[in-house]
Amino acid sequence: MYLVDQYTVSLLHFEDGLKDECGNIWTAKGSVNEDTTNKISGNSSLYIPANTYLTSINDNYAFRSGDFTIDFWVYSASPNSCYFTSSSVIGATLGIAVCGDASWVGNNSVLEGRLPLPTIPANTWTHISVVRYQGEFILFIQGKLISKAKMSGAISSKQFAIGARYNDGQYPNTQPMFIDEFRISNVARWTTDFTPPNTTTETIDAPTNLTASAGDSQVSLSWNAVEGAASYNVKRSTTAGGPYTTIATNVPSTSYLDATVTNGTMYYYVVTAVDSSGNESANSNEASATPNKSTPVPTGQELLRITMSDSSEREYKVSKVVVEDFIKWFNRNNITIGNTSYMFNKAIDGGKEYLSCSKIISFETISTKEQIFLRITMSDSSEREYKVSVAELDNFIKLFKYTTEAAANFYVFDKDIDSSKEYLFFEKIISFEVMELTK
Repeated sequence: MYLVDQYTVSLLHFEDGLKDECGNIWTAKGSVNEDTTNKISGNSSLYIPANTYLTSINDNYAFRSGDFTIDFWVYSASPNSCYFTSSSVIGATLGIAVCGDASWVGNNSVLEGRLPLPTIPANTWTHISVVRYQGEFILFIQGKLISKAKMSGAISSKQFAIGARYNDGQYPNTQPMFIDEFRISNVARWTTDFTPPNTTTETIDAPTNLTASAGDSQVSLSWNAVEGAASYNVKRSTTAGGPYTTIATNVPSTSYLDATVTNGTMYYYVVTAVDSSGNESANSNEASATPNKSTPVPTGQELLRITMSDSSEREYKVSKVVVEDFIKWFNRNNITIGNTSYMFNKAIDGGKEYLSCSKIISFETISTKEQIFLRITMSDSSEREYKVSVAELDNFIKLFKYTTEAAANFYVFDKDIDSSKEYLFFEKIISFEVMELTK
């Protein structure tokens, strides 16, 4: 399977319906459907019956005078009679057309760089690519350069169709066909013969034992390594069983921290392995987690747990001053002197709660967790360990989650041993874990 890079304008795997990996919206005109029995890559392709097509609109489809590549796999009983894809339009706007008889740039009255297609084998998956490179229009079939022509027209059409001769669906395809791994790029990906992607046998195993652990606004994932894997892709859904959205590619290790989640929402994850040839495995087992905001005891406070005569318990997060005052009140010599109940402010609703001294059986205090042990795993598999305050931990997590918006792309830690400073670049951090330490 292809992966999105900086040159990808549109990419459809046809694994999750009409989902475009670049976020474009494709609309089906007619009954198109995924087919799991006939495909070149992954789990399925798109079957396009006669007189049906897809359309999409995006400003990035207008390449003007720049380079571009349109490539895809096609399978049909009559491929030379098919209308594969087009941004060409009836009117003044210039677009690209890739059909079974020829490819060109133009509209219904202007034709430039027409390249006839040779005979395409019937009922065989065939890779087709058209490229513009430095003013030349180039046609490739199965990675072989077939022909080229001068082409300097400015592509201004912002609409693409799959399965039609013109971008608005006029002259829809009259022949049923299968399309897979459809990609539009704003670069000339090939200028000479090449080996079409996805022509190797996909044998890489799927990851196993995927686990998900929830934290505050984050979910930590880990899984077993796959032999032959060069990297991993992480996919997520808010529905059990998918469809899944790819949230991370080229993950080099067997762990990943998802810091783009919302507390209280259940997330479902799968992971795939990718080998050095770009072949992607099937999905791993599904793992789920619901991130939730933890409520640590603030610095300078303690947890006071009180057991009542009915065996119920009350818990309050209070200052050390309040703890000392409560103990003094509870231990006074004559319980009939002064207040016979103690009042606590409730954190949840701002109300007040009064506990009768005669009903208290016991109580315990739990010390404030003022320091945090932070262990960070780097991209070279080394680990860094720091003792930090709650406030410093919160600041680190905030900046880690929003590195693209942060003023700096690194974080500075003060080293305990020699009071020097250590700078960690966010892009080199694979994961981190947090453990509370008692002061």
